[in-house]
Amino acid sequence: MAGVCLGVKTVSKFGRAREDGARARASITRACVVVTAVVFATLAFALPVRATAALGGAYPGARARAGARTRLWAENVPGARSIVSAGGEFIVLERGTGSVVLLYDDNDDGYSDASERVTLVTQAGLNHGVDIAWSRGFLFASDADNVWRWPIVVNSTNKKVSRSVITAAPTKVVRDISRGTYSAASGTTAHGHSTRTLVVNEVRGELYIQVGSVGNVDEVPYRAAIRKMSLDDAVSTNNALLPFDYRDLKVLASGIRNTVGLALDPYSLSEVMYGVDNGPDNARYSGQDVHNDNPGEEVNRFVLSHTGETFYGYPFCMSEFSMPTSVGGMGRGTQFVWSGQDRDFSGLYSDAWCRNASNQLPPIVSMQAHSAPLGIEFVDCASYNFTGNRSLPCSEYDGWAFVAFHGSWNRRPATGYKIVALPFESKTNRTATGEVVDIVSSDGPGATWATGLRPVDVALDSLRGRLMFTSDSTGEILVIESATPSPSTPNPSTPNPPTPNPSTPNPSSAQNSTSSPKSGSSTRRVAFVTCLLLPFLCL
Repeated sequence: MAGVCLGVKTVSKFGRAREDGARARASITRACVVVTAVVFATLAFALPVRATAALGGAYPGARARAGARTRLWAENVPGARSIVSAGGEFIVLERGTGSVVLLYDDNDDGYSDASERVTLVTQAGLNHGVDIAWSRGFLFASDADNVWRWPIVVNSTNKKVSRSVITAAPTKVVRDISRGTYSAASGTTAHGHSTRTLVVNEVRGELYIQVGSVGNVDEVPYRAAIRKMSLDDAVSTNNALLPFDYRDLKVLASGIRNTVGLALDPYSLSEVMYGVDNGPDNARYSGQDVHNDNPGEEVNRFVLSHTGETFYGYPFCMSEFSMPTSVGGMGRGTQFVWSGQDRDFSGLYSDAWCRNASNQLPPIVSMQAHSAPLGIEFVDCASYNFTGNRSLPCSEYDGWAFVAFHGSWNRRPATGYKIVALPFESKTNRTATGEVVDIVSSDGPGATWATGLRPVDVALDSLRGRLMFTSDSTGEILVIESATPSPSTPNPSTPNPPTPNPSTPNPSSAQNSTSSPKSGSSTRRVAFVTCLLLPFLCL
């Protein structure tokens, strides 16, 4: 019966005359096209969506900002968490395997397959933090209780690492991160938030270790902090020094509930670090439930030259994202004392106390509550000479920060699950404008993705000028790049873009930038496949 859908050139001898054949064939073809659309739409909802290289790399269900596109770069990276750029290659911590993996794309097909990666180290419990001390030749990674290091062969000039399994035994650098922590009303274990973000600052010779709160709202801010140690101590071979007790490390910043995402600002000469903080659940204000949009997720600024500890408010003070004026809302970023479900500090502190910057430092940006920001990265066009012809435009994005929203777990409706950008005034004026710009998000009716994607961390491809981000829930790495290649150079690193069908209207720029690269097959060919597989539909 497939011939019916193909529009055969003859009609039955019992049918109409030959002059009506064209109309009959057209009617049959149109009918089969409608049926085909219904079938494919039904299958799309009935079958799980999966992003694979077979789709040409374009990620299904994505919406990108005009001028950008996103596509799959690697899959089967179990629990992909932190990602570090390494000269056009990428170091990723796999939470699912406790491994640190190096991924690359040697054949320039725009996709890192299973043959284009090497497991550098595997250590039970590794769950998030990873970074490289390029000038010292050490790889650092963390679990819930410890920071570890391994010697690694590096080229510090082009920031690449050897594609060799590290056979040396790990050295424990910091111990007992979770020991002696305070209990919380939620009754969680001492580990609480279990990820330990690591940042190496080669300019200042320091290693920063971020640790989140024990519970939703703790009694005191002891755990929720960033501590630091000298890089000399971190790479010391003096066994009498190692490992350092976490509690003995110097506090850089406290009162930050769970600042998983950290990044040095390249345009502040690594003297300033920014962090994205996850606020608590179950917020109340003036006795009213305001939890759906409060407190805001925070962007905080850490001046690394400060010799003392800077306090950022948690658990006593929070940031408004959006409150009705009838409740007492005063605008985004306004500080208020916490009086939520778990704890009530209004008897000890006041809104006025929280709004005094000499008591606690407010954030530079307050973002949508429950977005769960886990990663942040700056676009730095001054330090690199990008060679990719799909580089993101420096004229637009240079100096901006990009943030990965992991997404809410209990908010209705859900929020997050996307990559956003934070514009700054300029490369010399490092003042955030306060805007939060969507870069990549789901095009579905809600924030979540049909694939289950949840962004974790983002890294700048220092070779090609693109952005890469990880998804732990799907074990994938995606790339964000220019939707339009340079007209003067063929694109060696990405699949060829789809050829538009001249007979169909041009879709919107947002949809076009992420559309599937399947070629514009003819209606007859699609109908033929449907009728071949499901012949009863075209009887």
